[in-house]
Amino acid sequence: MQQVRLLRPRLVAQLDSARQHRLTVLNAPAGYGKSTLLKQWAPVRALRLSLTAADSDPELFRMHLLTLLDEHYPHARARRFSPSPEHLAAELLNALATCASEMTVILDGYEHIHHHTLIQQAVEYAPPTLHLVIATRRRPDLPLGRLRARGLLLELGITDLAFRPEETIAYLTVACGATPEASIALHKCTGGWAVGLRRAAALTAEGLSSAEVVRYLKSDPTLARYLDAVAFAAEPAPVREVLLAGAQEGTFDATACDPAVQERLEAGHLYITPQNGGLRYRLEPLYAAFLRRRGTACGQGASSAHYKL
Repeated sequence: MQQVRLLRPRLVAQLDSARQHRLTVLNAPAGYGKSTLLKQWAPVRALRLSLTAADSDPELFRMHLLTLLDEHYPHARARRFSPSPEHLAAELLNALATCASEMTVILDGYEHIHHHTLIQQAVEYAPPTLHLVIATRRRPDLPLGRLRARGLLLELGITDLAFRPEETIAYLTVACGATPEASIALHKCTGGWAVGLRRAAALTAEGLSSAEVVRYLKSDPTLARYLDAVAFAAEPAPVREVLLAGAQEGTFDATACDPAVQERLEAGHLYITPQNGGLRYRLEPLYAAFLRRRGTACGQGASSAHYKL
């Protein structure tokens, strides 16, 4: 298999408008190429911070952010030991306001952040020269509604980040020599999920036909372990029940679910896509296949109509 970068010119063009917005949010489950896309797009002077679980510590996160700013904008210093996140945010924003040049700050892996005061303040009161870009597996606890209403928010979600059919054809043609017809079959199977496409390319390069690849992907133990780890095992039991029941038809309605379950479903880390802006969801193809296998293994069929945490 030829090593081919998953180039995303369509999305790079969309991100070019980030400078017209105060906040840009890339919110999609694992494996949709958020980090790869940001590496392709990032402006030359963009400041990038790759967050880890350690950054769930508020002090450590603030230290990392301030260190990044100090390295590139030493005149925009804020005290490292401010009495509160609010004071630190005020100091930082006052300092940034003195920067004449445009500044793009990228926070990749924002799902690790559970304390939002500093970034909330930055988003609400940022100088016009500051543009914040967040990549996350979960919807961030930020004033998205207000920013959206004011035209200050750019959002890219699972539907945007998924490969389109023509992009799948372009990638698989170069990566493994797949025909357009085979590429479309693999696109339908993966739903344009980047991780699924990479796996499909590797299997095709081994000599499997598109039909064989489709059959294998639906029971691929490698993908099953991946999906279990990032979007099933850690979910509360009521959420797992909803997903397992919905997998039978590939769609489900969460209207009857407990509000806590609905909130979990809306977070953005699961491989489900809301339909018509409501509480009806479509499961991504390989996620639905994974859940059907899990349900069969557990003897799980349709579950209670009222799912509560």
